[in-house]
Amino acid sequence: MCGDDAGVPENNRMDPEANDLVRRALALPEEDRAELASLLIESLDKDLEIDQDYELEIRLRVAASDRGDVQRIPWEEARKRIFFGGDDEESR
Repeated sequence: MCGDDAGVPENNRMDPEANDLVRRALALPEEDRAELASLLIESLDKDLEIDQDYELEIRLRVAASDRGDVQRIPWEEARKRIFFGGDDEESR
């Protein structure tokens, strides 16, 4: 990934205009990005069924985050944990 495309996955199927939009969206403050993500999800096909339990879990996690009940970590750290496993406590 080159510096100009920070935050935009290399192997995506979006056109250059959409990639530019993603880069600009990622530069927004966290609260604005969350609102934008919510609006984009709502704009998807209305026939898309989201399991009610899954939706409840999302709402509970967002509420916990809003209350400050969870420790937030930067995306790069979360990405390392997701793709490479572990908590990586030693590197902190």
